[in-house]
Amino acid sequence: MADYYTQFSFMTPAHTPEEKAFLLNWDKCPPEADDDEWYEEHYGVEAKDDGDDGIWVSPDDHGSVDNAVQMVADWQTKFGKDDFVEFEWSDACSKPRLDAFGGSGVLIHKGKAHWAPKAHTWCAEKKKELQGTLEDSGE
Repeated sequence: MADYYTQFSFMTPAHTPEEKAFLLNWDKCPPEADDDEWYEEHYGVEAKDDGDDGIWVSPDDHGSVDNAVQMVADWQTKFGKDDFVEFEWSDACSKPRLDAFGGSGVLIHKGKAHWAPKAHTWCAEKKKELQGTLEDSGE
């Protein structure tokens, strides 16, 4: 059996105590929430205070890129932040498998995510483009 992993690591430039508390507690389930529903929207993100530099975000084991993006977007929206936060992630597998490796990146600004194409999507698109070029040239 193979294990699949998504990994990322990035800094969020939160400097005030209120901003840091928001990010550090984003993945803590409030008592009034439905644990299962809440978990689905917040798992795979761990935030740690890195002193003056802000909050370091990474997963312990398997991360959720979507939830990490949502955490940053929530922080930017709540505090009216204009900072650019960007990160890349890798998708990996504990055993060799076809289509089990890849990754991409995202830039979050003013609560909106701007996604780069995933590696396998880019490869497929580039292949089509090159095949079209070869057909047009008669090769």
